Amino acid sequence: MFGWKRKIEPFSLATDIHSHILPGIDDGAEDMEVSLSILRRLSDLGLKKVWLTPHVKENIYPNTYESVSMAFNKFKKDIAETDVNIGMDIAAEYYIGPRFIKYLESNDKLLAMKDKYLLVEISMGQEPLFIFETLYAIIEKGYTPILAHPERYKYYHHKTDIYDKLKKHGCMFQMNLFSVAGYYGKDIRTAALQLLEGGYYDFAGTDIHNVLHLNILNDKNVRKVLNEYDFKNELLK
Repeated sequence: MFGWKRKIEPFSLATDIHSHILPGIDDGAEDMEVSLSILRRLSDLGLKKVWLTPHVKENIYPNTYESVSMAFNKFKKDIAETDVNIGMDIAAEYYIGPRFIKYLESNDKLLAMKDKYLLVEISMGQEPLFIFETLYAIIEKGYTPILAHPERYKYYHHKTDIYDKLKKHGCMFQMNLFSVAGYYGKDIRTAALQLLEGGYYDFAGTDIHNVLHLNILNDKNVRKVLNEYDFKNELLK
């Protein structure tokens, strides 16, 4: 059902730390067929492990540790009956909004990679208040925050001081591979390249949501970045 526009050659990235493949739980893969198609192609690319990171976003994707774990356990059982052979684990992409601190301060367990690395995102349209206080609270809880796709927050473009301050506050950066392919637009591609040049990124991720995204991974600029930049994804293998 789902095909490639052209042949894709494996690349060196072995671990994807950001994906929306767990079916029917957020705005990612809508069903098992889509999930399987994506996983097969990621395996063809040479990936050995994928972190499934569904959104946790107040009032929109009210996922919890329990609900995501239940969905993942069912998914693993379903996968076991197929030909898919790729390592998987669960975490989540937490939206830092007005209610996040209350959630952080509750006794609920958070979906963090290796029980330590917490993937977070912020508003695309409006610069968040108290971002540094929130990062401090995350670290105080024993987590290391990873900011998903900082290149996509246009209000930070050309604000090197903000990027520096985020890093100084202990925040790691994760780049979307689609960004350097120009998928989100010229401005975001430019910001991603500038952050790469400045050595700000720690990790790369696909942030894949659907099968249409798969062909973007064959972009020559994605290949170039993966060949030239030393990402730390193997910390999370």
